[in-house]
Amino acid sequence: MDINYTEEDLNISPPWKFLDTEFLQKVVDLADDNALIALNVLYYSKDAKQKVFDNISAIKGVTKMAYFEPEESNNRVFLLSTSKDAENLSLLDYDVNTKTLESVIKNLGVSKGSWMKEMGMGDQVR
Repeated sequence: MDINYTEEDLNISPPWKFLDTEFLQKVVDLADDNALIALNVLYYSKDAKQKVFDNISAIKGVTKMAYFEPEESNNRVFLLSTSKDAENLSLLDYDVNTKTLESVIKNLGVSKGSWMKEMGMGDQVR
């Protein structure tokens, strides 16, 4: 999930309605038993950070959460797994994550060349 901010609140992205526990719970409930849900979040205060972590921690059905904060970016990436075998969940599984992203993007009708070059997704995953 990568949703931009709204003009009403420039301090959080995606808007709070997409980071609310109730909304995130619906996303997890729609997922199958072996899903990996990625959230790209930007926040600019300790209070917002705490609220995001509290909301995500309250979700039922998530077997593991991984969190990654790239050094040269304001992006924070959360990975939520619904897998019963999630103990090895890692953002460092570049090859697996890239193949998953390629599959999702292909299903959306975007060419691999476009998302790899124009969107820089390969570098983001790496």
